[in-house]
Amino acid sequence: MDEKELAELDLAVAKAEGLDTFGVGDQLCAVFMRAPNGTALKYGPYQPTRDPAEAMRLLEKYNFNLLSPMSTGEEWNVIDGQMVEYQSSGPNPAIAICRAVVALKQRQE
Repeated sequence: MDEKELAELDLAVAKAEGLDTFGVGDQLCAVFMRAPNGTALKYGPYQPTRDPAEAMRLLEKYNFNLLSPMSTGEEWNVIDGQMVEYQSSGPNPAIAICRAVVALKQRQE
């Protein structure tokens, strides 16, 4: 994936997460982080496709299962934690997880 495709996936995840996005360019998705009362605390880049810690937070939040290429073939795979109703894949864990978040939200709409 090139930088623009990564930024587009970051933006899709931010929207799926209900984050306030702004200043989105070809290589960057940025968000406002808000306090519980809605006050904007800070803003900055949101790049779960390149941030393993954020990707793992999403994995845990959605109770996804991550399968390594060793068990699945060439790509990392993510399946839902309840039933194997959907599956997403990617060249690394973060991208596979991000694709799974977007796929889940699209199924819920």
